[in-house]
Amino acid sequence: MCGICGVYGLVDKDLLQMMCKTLAHRGPDNEGYYYDSKVMLGMRRLKVID
Repeated sequence: MCGICGVYGLVDKDLLQMMCKTLAHRGPDNEGYYYDSKVMLGMRRLKVID
């Protein structure tokens, strides 16, 4: 299971990180962020090995 979050518009980066931390139960193995002038995205990843 993984999770993504995002905001369109200017928002404090700390807010995006707090949003992404609420998704920690969906993927504790990795997290990443993307910042642009108009959009900010965050993701959590669950590593799955078959």
